[in-house]
Amino acid sequence: MTRSDQQHVFSDRFLSMQPTLDRTAYRLWGQLPGSDGELVEQALQTRADQFPSLPDGSKGTLGQRQADALVSISQDSLTSTSGNDGSSAGPILSVFTTAGRTANTNGEAGSTTGSGIQV
Repeated sequence: MTRSDQQHVFSDRFLSMQPTLDRTAYRLWGQLPGSDGELVEQALQTRADQFPSLPDGSKGTLGQRQADALVSISQDSLTSTSGNDGSSAGPILSVFTTAGRTANTNGEAGSTTGSGIQV
């Protein structure tokens, strides 16, 4: 790879995030130079391997574990530094339930998080 090729790979890096209209989901895509991509992949895999099994005993798919790892690393970044007003981000909450518990209300029972997501 020439120096010019290396500069193009570096300058072509990007990360895009596109929320749905109601902000209940985000789509992410991007491109990183090889060494940066390997670093991110290793960090996500290392964090994903630290998670306990799901209630059904599985670990989830690789994509699910990497998504959870990205959120976990991001949360660490926000909680390790305080905001200008001295506040810091709150904890992540995971809620697990069974289909039987939600079936009686057709999945409508629950509560709403501070960000508006219904659980």
